[in-house]
Amino acid sequence: MMYGYGPGGGPQTDRAEQLLRERYARGELDRETFQQMMKDLREYRPKW
Repeated sequence: MMYGYGPGGGPQTDRAEQLLRERYARGELDRETFQQMMKDLREYRPKW
């Protein structure tokens, strides 16, 4: 995964979180899966 800044000025991982929120809102992910994936993203985020 490449790290950088997206159009909103935030890190690319913020975009990944936004995509997960959208998928959850559309019903593509159940709550447990959504929460686990968000946790995984936040733990993986580099500490800069």
